[in-house]
Amino acid sequence: FIKRFAHRIVVLDRNEQLLYALGSGIKGSEPGEFSQPHFITVNAAGELFVADTFNARIQKFAPDGKFITAWGRVGNEPGEYSHHGYLARIDVDGHGFIYVREFDGGRIQKYTENGEYIATFASRGTQPGQLDEGYGLSVIDGKLYCPDTFESRIQVFSLDGELLENWDYGEGNAGSHFNHPVDIAETSTGELIITDWKNDRVLKL
Repeated sequence: FIKRFAHRIVVLDRNEQLLYALGSGIKGSEPGEFSQPHFITVNAAGELFVADTFNARIQKFAPDGKFITAWGRVGNEPGEYSHHGYLARIDVDGHGFIYVREFDGGRIQKYTENGEYIATFASRGTQPGQLDEGYGLSVIDGKLYCPDTFESRIQVFSLDGELLENWDYGEGNAGSHFNHPVDIAETSTGELIITDWKNDRVLKL
């Protein structure tokens, strides 16, 4: 559970009982401190990866909350994040790789689970294979699903960054049309759930 403006991560058990909290509750940049963390993901080993948004870095923690490592800083080079392209989403695949998306920087960066830079996918733009402003990035069935929020479309990439599909049906509120889709997830039965922000609805595909 992320308390973004409290600069903390609260970890609960399945009965919603507190296990531990990460962060001091005060904005900071030391290891284990946060500046408005936005998203978190967990790998198969139970390690936590936090998008420490306005510190422009990823922090990694052990399952018990012990700090392990951090990577990233402001910049436009590999392993860096543009100052205005704050970290919008983070996810992990089943092969030991982490994917980080910038909100308006248009890039997705791929790392090992220890923070070693692998590759950069996409760039800022509106053409197929480019990303404009957007929040979502989910690894589903071995693919990267990216809601391109302000272009009202969803793009699907391989885990190596190849554009596979571009769901761009035109902005609207009927059928499979989107109006600012924000996030996407998979149900236990393999269906896709999309939050469609400005249509005030959830789509099931």
